[in-house]
Amino acid sequence: MSVVEFKKVNYGASGKLILDNISFSVSEGNFVGIVGQNGSGKTTLVRTLLGLLRQSAGEVKLFGEAPEHFKDWRKVGYIPQKVIAGDSKFPLTAFEAVSLGLLSGKSNPKTMGGADRAKVSVTLKALDITGIGDKLVGSLSGGQQQRVMLARALVNDPELLVLDEPTAALDVAAGEAFMKLIRDLNEIRKVTVLLVTHDIANIGKYADKMLYIDNKMVFYGTFGDFCISPDAALYFGKYAQHIICHRHDHERAAGEVKNA
Repeated sequence: MSVVEFKKVNYGASGKLILDNISFSVSEGNFVGIVGQNGSGKTTLVRTLLGLLRQSAGEVKLFGEAPEHFKDWRKVGYIPQKVIAGDSKFPLTAFEAVSLGLLSGKSNPKTMGGADRAKVSVTLKALDITGIGDKLVGSLSGGQQQRVMLARALVNDPELLVLDEPTAALDVAAGEAFMKLIRDLNEIRKVTVLLVTHDIANIGKYADKMLYIDNKMVFYGTFGDFCISPDAALYFGKYAQHIICHRHDHERAAGEVKNA
């Protein structure tokens, strides 16, 4: 089953074509890294998928439906780019922020019951952040904030998780820990993952496929396919393609040894 499908999608703004003839599909259980430089259309692609933007041409499907007609948003967990602007007085505790993730599945009045609170507690425990449940989100470290946002996205047990540059504001250690957590969710819970990043060298440690866009689609497939792709060689140059593949193989092997 295709969880996500783009067919010849265009999106333009201010006279510029930001997405140009984008076509790809994501199957259930895939972990896809969406890679590209700043301004390449990565966030626009995600926002188009979620119905926050409307394509000017082509077709977008989310669980088989156009985003504007899709209703079951409990199936989708979304973490946008930096959502807490470092405000230590952000007026929600971690527990309250996570509980907001349950509201999408409620009709009015949107109230929290005992079963809801129990589910939030279970989700906090699963992400090892029970101890910060009563702390204001804005007072937390970057890594803790991202875990809170992930808990909010996961509290409804989504089938698709969409993350836009989730480690951009984290240090290396916190970023790696977060990425391992996402990989485990994909491998253990079988959650389909779309993760936006600019880190082409390291995303292969976690994702099984890569979508590289530069307004147009440059490459989509496995990392093994990337290393023999003539399109990738033409875009990056054969030497750069070799370096990227060598770095990917080295990082993947190092991760496998560490986890053995």
